[in-house]
Amino acid sequence: DLAFGKLFSDHMFIVEWSAKHGWDQPAIKTVEPLPLHPGAQVLHYGLECFEGMKAYIGVDDSIRLFRFATDRD
Repeated sequence: DLAFGKLFSDHMFIVEWSAKHGWDQPAIKTVEPLPLHPGAQVLHYGLECFEGMKAYIGVDDSIRLFRFATDRD
């Protein structure tokens, strides 16, 4: 059974990108720490978009949003 986040490879795919040069040559490398700026949008996306907002599926299968009005502003 292949479950996400349970089985890892000892290699990783990596490719660099810059505004000046675009995409560089892709490479498969041995797994190493991934350098990531602490302000990277990926780390904050969930908090910025959905902080406090909840969605529930009702017994009639309709979606109900909690705190939508305050989180959309």
